[in-house]
Amino acid sequence: MFFYNNMKTPLFDLSKLKEISKGNEQFVQKMVQIFIEETPIAIAELTEAYEGKDVVKVKKIAHKIKPSIDFMGIASITNEIRFVEKNAETITSLEELKLPILKINEMLTQVVKKLKEIDV
Repeated sequence: MFFYNNMKTPLFDLSKLKEISKGNEQFVQKMVQIFIEETPIAIAELTEAYEGKDVVKVKKIAHKIKPSIDFMGIASITNEIRFVEKNAETITSLEELKLPILKINEMLTQVVKKLKEIDV
């Protein structure tokens, strides 16, 4: 188990992904590989949308990556991704999204880095 900054919350937990795979390790490896390939793109798009003040796109990207965060067991940012998805279009100040988006980006970057280092 890999932990983020010595926190008690694991960096990620693939047990849910392994459960839905019903023992198919190739499926797990393929899903992890897709996550590794697609997540940096999503991070860049989320950052670009936020910086461009495109709250509709921010919400859309958050909605798109939320299932990946759930399936990869990245519990430390589940609240943040849901907050961004739910509130992106209704907040009174874009600044309210800044910290959650920074945390999402940082955590996803660390997960991708760690997944590249290990043999799933």
